[in-house]
Amino acid sequence: MTKTKPALDLKIRNNLFFIPFILYFIYNFLQTTTFVDSMPVLDTQLLVLFGFCVGAKAIIFDHYTKQSAIFAILFFVVSVIVFFASHYALTIFICLGIIGARQIDFHKILKWILITSAALMIIAFLASMFGLIPDLTYSRTGANGKLLHSFGIIYRTDFAAHLFYLAAGYTYYKKGKLKVYDYLAFIIATGVIYYFTDTRTDAALMVLLIIGAALLQFKVTRKIMNKLLSISWLAIPILAILINVLTYLSHPNSKFFDTANRLLSGRLVYGKIGFTNYGLSPFGKYIPMQGWGTVKGYEAARGNGTINYFVLDSSYVRMLLCYGIVLFVIILLLYTWKTRAFLKQQHYLFGFIMLLIALSSFVDQHFYEFTYNFLLFTPFAYLPQLKGALNPELETSAVSAETAPDPTNEPTAETPTQTDTNSPEPLQSLPSDIKFKADSYFKTINRDDLKKAEQSKNKTADDAPDPKEDHSK
Repeated sequence: MTKTKPALDLKIRNNLFFIPFILYFIYNFLQTTTFVDSMPVLDTQLLVLFGFCVGAKAIIFDHYTKQSAIFAILFFVVSVIVFFASHYALTIFICLGIIGARQIDFHKILKWILITSAALMIIAFLASMFGLIPDLTYSRTGANGKLLHSFGIIYRTDFAAHLFYLAAGYTYYKKGKLKVYDYLAFIIATGVIYYFTDTRTDAALMVLLIIGAALLQFKVTRKIMNKLLSISWLAIPILAILINVLTYLSHPNSKFFDTANRLLSGRLVYGKIGFTNYGLSPFGKYIPMQGWGTVKGYEAARGNGTINYFVLDSSYVRMLLCYGIVLFVIILLLYTWKTRAFLKQQHYLFGFIMLLIALSSFVDQHFYEFTYNFLLFTPFAYLPQLKGALNPELETSAVSAETAPDPTNEPTAETPTQTDTNSPEPLQSLPSDIKFKADSYFKTINRDDLKKAEQSKNKTADDAPDPKEDHSK
């Protein structure tokens, strides 16, 4: 059957986003593996492809309000300026990904991220086991002398972070409704992180993910969790300010900062060096960094060569110094607003996952890296209105992403009250056999049934039963 124009437009619009996105995602993910040393440099080619496709999608298919258009242009211009000031091409890629995800079903994006990440993790693991790529192994004081593995990833902590973000993404994709086997898999993953990588941060985050997801699934504990999570939108700004203030004010002669630095595995010292040597700037600057990851760092750790070890581990410190004050503020405000908007709609699962990511970003550098942080794409993407997610009694149905109005035309994440006439298939023009998806269980309701119910409701009073009669039987 010939596809209608709205359906064809939808397919083209989705392809303009997904094809370059998946290509760059694979390329960027492989750069976090030890395949990186044998990979060609394709940043420029992929940037041009991604920019062309997102630009075409925005001009031909996307509809912008005045406010959203101004923000998208401002965000893009700032990202470009940051690129020229700092030479971090990732800022433009991420900006294009965020803007390009406009009106794209976020759960489709997340599905592709989960499938691609899991597949590449398995490929890297098997390749390292068969000796096709290095499995960088380390020994650490306090790890009882056992070897710690990276399993084909450039560093053991990055392997652990991949597992954590995969588990968090899977939890969000399943809308928090995990089965027993899901919890068993998470427990095994936690054991792998702790035993084989000794990455205590991600092991602790996995424990919090397991406990939090379980508490949100039980009615007795859900209400308490929801109250606690209602203020989780404050996590990003509070943690970002806290780590930057601690880092900037840290002093080697202070007992307090010495203790804090040891608890944070030396992160305050290197962050302070970053503030002292490079300082703050409006649009960032390039800061050379080299850790124990990659083959170069691994060889130096084994005594085969030397490196100038310097890493800004905290996402908040790294974004502020590398990307500058302007982009740093935009990022914080954007995701703080997004989290607060969803919490207002009682979408507590979003707040819970974002809280875990905010905690991870306090010590790790992965907040502004979309091969890890899948929630980066939520500001402009279409998310079904999951009111009361993990609260079955509050859940409301939502139309599918293919027929939904553009949610970003509204100032908040609230359910739109007016159909967007620029959406692929306006709601009022749907034929009667189109079925709606219930948000939680994807049950369908046929519009013919609704018409019959309406006709039945409008029966004349003469046909109605006598209200004085006893119908209790």
